[in-house]
Amino acid sequence: MHELWNTDIDIEAILGEQRLTLGEVLRWKPGSQIFFNTDPETFVDMVCGNVVMFRGKVGRKKDALAIKIEDVLDPQKEESYDS
Repeated sequence: MHELWNTDIDIEAILGEQRLTLGEVLRWKPGSQIFFNTDPETFVDMVCGNVVMFRGKVGRKKDALAIKIEDVLDPQKEESYDS
């Protein structure tokens, strides 16, 4: 059982979502900007697989982006992200 706690998992932070047409995406080039309806006060979902595990707010620590966890969610009660 101890080995289970040492298993590596991937956590993704969903900073925003945007619905676009394929034509818009195919016009992207270096320097293109994609705008989201997200601001510094918006909660960010942190996902493992397709399960929302945590919610937090984006900030900075030195030169890195950081997420301060505000809520630990019950995966059985939360919506999942379809991958």
